[in-house]
Amino acid sequence: MMMMRKLALLCFSMLALPAAAVNLNPDGLGQVLIYPYYTVNANHQTLVTVVNTRPRGKAVKVRFMEGRNSREVLRFNLYLGAHDVWTAALFALDGDGQANLVTADESCTVPDLRGSDLPTIPNTTRRYRPFSNTSYAGSDAGPDGLNRTRIGHFEVLEMGEVQQGSAVEAALVPPTPASPNCAAIADAWQTGGSTPLAGIWRANPNAQLLAPTGGLFGNVALVQVADGAYYNYNAEAIAGFSRIVQHGAPDADLPTLRDVNEGASPTVQSQVPTESGVLSSIWPRSTQGIDAISALFVRATVLNEFLVEPTLAASSEWILSAPTKRYYTDPLLSGSAQAIAPFQRSFPLSLGGQDGGATACDDLVPSLYDRSGSRLNERSDGISLPAPTPCFAVSNAWIRIEPPVAGMPSSLVGSSGANGQVPGIWREVRAYLGVAGLIQQRFPAGWLSLAFHDPAAIGANGLPAPLVRPMRPSQDGDIWNGLPVTGFWALRIENANARPGVQGFYGGLYPHRGTRLCSNSSGTC
Repeated sequence: MMMMRKLALLCFSMLALPAAAVNLNPDGLGQVLIYPYYTVNANHQTLVTVVNTRPRGKAVKVRFMEGRNSREVLRFNLYLGAHDVWTAALFALDGDGQANLVTADESCTVPDLRGSDLPTIPNTTRRYRPFSNTSYAGSDAGPDGLNRTRIGHFEVLEMGEVQQGSAVEAALVPPTPASPNCAAIADAWQTGGSTPLAGIWRANPNAQLLAPTGGLFGNVALVQVADGAYYNYNAEAIAGFSRIVQHGAPDADLPTLRDVNEGASPTVQSQVPTESGVLSSIWPRSTQGIDAISALFVRATVLNEFLVEPTLAASSEWILSAPTKRYYTDPLLSGSAQAIAPFQRSFPLSLGGQDGGATACDDLVPSLYDRSGSRLNERSDGISLPAPTPCFAVSNAWIRIEPPVAGMPSSLVGSSGANGQVPGIWREVRAYLGVAGLIQQRFPAGWLSLAFHDPAAIGANGLPAPLVRPMRPSQDGDIWNGLPVTGFWALRIENANARPGVQGFYGGLYPHRGTRLCSNSSGTC
């Protein structure tokens, strides 16, 4: 019995070791959380949670980025206590203003998101932090207005775990039920303070912190109060991101997704689940660290459903989010005027004085099927699908039937249209099939494939010809084809007669599926 007990303990300790490679954790726990979408358009609010499941505090970097070029619009440090949860809401005060963040949570942030120097929501005493345009105004060819902050994506990166018995732990987890001592946490970044933590992080940012251990998860809810609409999704969780403390000052870049590491090793390994098993690729950390993260998200095709049944007043919209795109297409981050593979085009820094028309588009091939397996064939059916090109860090595809149904909303989750919103991947998908030009069969429901390669063009290696450029080869010769994207299908259904005098709205968000395509000198990876 004692031997069995020892063996059980050994097995448990082996399982508890840090992951040997960076990976997307299917259980949703990790050191890094990727939230592919936020919006305050069309009267939406975005509700955010970050949960620490560990019995130790965490130092966390939170970074919000606008949807065109992923320029930062809000950045701060979040300090979570043991088993702590942080909550916040994004909102807009009007139909054309910037996004704002408001929180009543007592978890510590630096800078203070509830500080007395911040504006208050009208007719309340609640303080809020406005999003800023300083990162992009005048420094890229996109629009300079604050309404560019109204949609985007965001990320949470664990910088380190709080040392047991430290003064930092005491500040975050008081000995009696009480609010954490956020003044002391802020004081750690100052000089000349009066608390026990005064200046410790200014002198040494990693003081009283240990390497990250993960255990974070997060959720988002997109809420439209007027319609009673509520959509929610889980954040993508990256495990095995870092084996060292990377505690950057609140206004510092450190850490970013490029700072993935395996301690002192000059390489980092990514593990990507596929239909045929988990594929591992090794990357030089100093030059291709971001590729190790992109490999987790790269898809040769993106697959999901749609529903636009008129009798249900159903609306469908796809969100495609590219969490690493800025490191390949923004010259200020990539260091290259030309886009770095796999992306095809860079986001220009200027347009010869013209403002607002900048894009960084990539090519793809759409294939649309109904629920009986019939495929919309553009050539034989004489139907032309507008060429979809995801042009931004966050792009949307609004799917509708043709001709459009009167009264259908133009955008489901407020991502396209007027008021500075990011345009869609395409304006519409003509969801019908013409037979010999005489009979039209509508496609009110089915599924859609977006391929970043040409399924009809097979190369000498037996693989489809890519439309976008393959990713840069890994150190062990693996070449991943496609684009690193994530996102979801948003569905909304209206019931005009939920009960007498009441109109009902129903909806849901469904994560995208996809296929992987990896090759090396021996064929497939």
